[in-house]
Amino acid sequence: MSTKHHKNICYAPFIHKYIHPNDGPQICCTSSEPLGNHTAESLDLENYWKSEYYQDIRKRMVAGEKLDICNECWSLEDDGYESDRLMFNEKYDKHNRPDLDIVKGTEIGKPLDLDIRPTNLCNLKCRMCTPKYSNQLAKEQKKNPYLSKWSGHTVEFSPNIMTEKNIEHLISGITSNSDIKFLGGEPTIMPEVSQILDRLIEINMTECHISITTNCTNFNNQAMFDKLAKFKGVSAQLSIDGMAKTLEYIRSPIHWEKAQEVITQWVNITSGRQIHFTLQALNLYNVYDFLFWLAEYNKAIDDSMITLPAEFYILEGPSWASIKNLPVYARHKEVERILSITDPYIIRLMNESQRPLKQCLNTLLEDLDTGNRFRLARASKEFDTARKQHIKDYVPEVYTHIGHIYEQIPTPKTRS
Repeated sequence: MSTKHHKNICYAPFIHKYIHPNDGPQICCTSSEPLGNHTAESLDLENYWKSEYYQDIRKRMVAGEKLDICNECWSLEDDGYESDRLMFNEKYDKHNRPDLDIVKGTEIGKPLDLDIRPTNLCNLKCRMCTPKYSNQLAKEQKKNPYLSKWSGHTVEFSPNIMTEKNIEHLISGITSNSDIKFLGGEPTIMPEVSQILDRLIEINMTECHISITTNCTNFNNQAMFDKLAKFKGVSAQLSIDGMAKTLEYIRSPIHWEKAQEVITQWVNITSGRQIHFTLQALNLYNVYDFLFWLAEYNKAIDDSMITLPAEFYILEGPSWASIKNLPVYARHKEVERILSITDPYIIRLMNESQRPLKQCLNTLLEDLDTGNRFRLARASKEFDTARKQHIKDYVPEVYTHIGHIYEQIPTPKTRS
């Protein structure tokens, strides 16, 4: 097939494989394909890679069609952000642009790039997460059914998709140019992740790049670090949404002091790392202090040219946690306080990222939408009840705006 392709093409269905036990195998993690449609064909990853479904998508991609399932990427690009589509196109170049094949993806006939999320096994129950990504949230919901309105209902997972046959298919096309991403849940406690790493080591494919998204809580992690040390390139995305009590409130039962030690462990073992920070109502007032912590942390290790950049995302998860649920005047005042920082190192942090904080903050300044403080207050009250917490002890700035509502909301009953 010609190496000249339509400018609208995305190479994900030709080179990439995304795996999740609830979503099943999909084009990528941002596509809006029907979820949980597990058939015998889709659970056989090698056959599914060549299925009529994949072939149809590839034909339409080559023709330059903007598929509805790809609207998230097109929306990001329209707003001036980098999208996953552009990332996959860069990866195609990294793989030396193999000839495309409608049936097999490329002339190689195997996925070259992997995004693997084996299970929802996790050790945290983050407020903005869902049972799909945390079995701890699922357990909490079983005891406190009223939480399902905030974090979503528990999900039914497919039969184990990480069979030996499927694992062999996934790693059979891996080369030194391949990227393998592990997410969860918490990948560092998943036996399937260790199994895949072991197989890659056995077949002497340690030249590929390993990327792990972690919540920085697995301190007893030496066995995982020993395996990762055998790979030429390892990067980490550290999911940290604030510092001190704010982080402990959002990502229960994390401990900030211990998390800092784990962050340092990841810095020492990785060639690249980022902090992924999701902006939401519960941490907006923590951004200012977090930036100064991050600057000081980076300055302490900057002599060796090791830095810990941060990417900032405006929360696109549960609507109850949206920054819009804070009063317009209050959130604008806090955004302006952050933008007034003159420290040159912090200014650099706010500008140098795939999703720069400054761009996110400017977007928030333009937003005049009035949200729903009642939903923020009720969700916070019900999570607090289940966890024996109180918002004023962790994020008092937010309590200032919703406290009068929070205190009037009836305390829900928890199952014994």
